Amino acid sequence: MTADLNLAGYFAPALCVGARVSGWLTFTPFLGHAALPPPVKAILTLGLTILLYPVVGASAGATIPPGTYPGPLVIVGELAVGMIMGLCVQLVFEGIELGGTIIGTQLGFSMANLIDPMSQVETTVVAVFHQTIALLMFLQMDVHHTLVQALARSYRYLPAGTAFTLKTPAPQLLHAAAGMWLVALEIAAPVMLATMLTDVTLAFVSRTSPQLVVMLMAFSIKALLGFTVLGATVVFWPWMLERHFLSAFSLAERMLLK
Repeated sequence: MTADLNLAGYFAPALCVGARVSGWLTFTPFLGHAALPPPVKAILTLGLTILLYPVVGASAGATIPPGTYPGPLVIVGELAVGMIMGLCVQLVFEGIELGGTIIGTQLGFSMANLIDPMSQVETTVVAVFHQTIALLMFLQMDVHHTLVQALARSYRYLPAGTAFTLKTPAPQLLHAAAGMWLVALEIAAPVMLATMLTDVTLAFVSRTSPQLVVMLMAFSIKALLGFTVLGATVVFWPWMLERHFLSAFSLAERMLLK
């Protein structure tokens, strides 16, 4: 009987920590990438749980009565906390992909689709390019390290085993989803403006010189100008992405503090 109590005293806090880590890995960019095999994700979950347990396991042990195991409500709450933290950052990537889809449509690449490795669905080649560039910047700025630090910090203001006391953060999640459209607009606005001005210019040229076959030149001109503008604006992406990643971390913490 004593051995069972001791086992519960160790297992119950570890289960709470592992539940939050596994929820976090579900949506976390790069570490939760769909291309990673499930065994690798399982090893990551186990490894992070082992690393975090000595630091935060005591707080979980204080919230769960000795000799008992956490109930389904506690486990679901921990999973939800991890998912919220990962989802807030993942929405930034979704906004980047949405911006790439808009640009690809504007440049006439809407029929040239690839399988997006992150979402496993067909999307335009420009959107896949955007996702790849954003992921490289994500790694270069060490945001994946900041994500792990944010996960460990979450146990300070929301100890393991207490997540079920949170109110439903639906309004804040809707606000985060709306921010995805802001990211897409910031990404796509320069190219959209350039292609719109090109369309207007070509329309005037077509009216003044009907003998020119503008339709045959429009695709090449728009593609060349669009990629030129895109290449010129990529240099501003690190500053923009850093701002949106910090905003995502801040929003996640505000949701979990309430």
